[in-house]
Amino acid sequence: PDRTLEILIAKFPPRYEHPLITHPGEEFGYVLEGTLVLRLENGVYTLGLFHIRSGRPHTIRNPSDRPARVLCVLTRKFLEGGIGNGETGSH
Repeated sequence: PDRTLEILIAKFPPRYEHPLITHPGEEFGYVLEGTLVLRLENGVYTLGLFHIRSGRPHTIRNPSDRPARVLCVLTRKFLEGGIGNGETGSH
């Protein structure tokens, strides 16, 4: 009862870049479509499948001219109230 999993499909528009963030809860993701690059602490990774542990600074960007979609599983309610500026998904 004290643990929750939230599952969603996050959409990243072409050339989108999210600011560097840190938050509680873990993220697991699988890129369904497109290309995404993760900056996690001091490393940079092109994504396929990923896991981000709680509290680690990270950002995600879509370097391409095509949209990207990711299946995300989050260990806490991350999107309460939604995201501003028309963004959808976890980032």
